[in-house]
Amino acid sequence: MLSFIIQIVIGMIMALGGVFYISIASSPNYLIIGLMYLIAVILIALAIAKVLKGKLV
Repeated sequence: MLSFIIQIVIGMIMALGGVFYISIASSPNYLIIGLMYLIAVILIALAIAKVLKGKLV
């Protein structure tokens, strides 16, 4: 189960990295893109924390 979650997270990070790269290449508006990337990372971290908390309890 945990390895499955890790695979999903790695996939999401890779996908976000691709989107991040394309966004910079097409329109260098770093602040908005950086903010979106940060929000996405925080949401992923919260999702992982929720799953792990559910497993521990």
